[in-house]
Amino acid sequence: MSELRHTLSPEVGHSRLALEGEIDISNTRALRALFSWALQQSEDLRVDLTAVVSMDSSGIATLIEARGNARREGKSFRVIAVSERVRLALKLLCLEQMLMEP
Repeated sequence: MSELRHTLSPEVGHSRLALEGEIDISNTRALRALFSWALQQSEDLRVDLTAVVSMDSSGIATLIEARGNARREGKSFRVIAVSERVRLALKLLCLEQMLMEP
């Protein structure tokens, strides 16, 4: 099982959720619950993936799902920073703009 650490920090007008470690099939259920909890804490959730060393397709699907859930609830969810490996994966799948839109 891959370890995933997180920090939720309230900032002016939004909350910042920083993730660290690996995101893969072994921890996406916990990540789904974490996103749900974090969205209950804030109307505007910004996710920092700078310290994520790898992310598989289940992790990317979880990001897309969380974004959709936030929108249905009238909330904002966006990725604000990514590691180079995550950026490459998002870019290859043409998801970089969708998840990191302003």
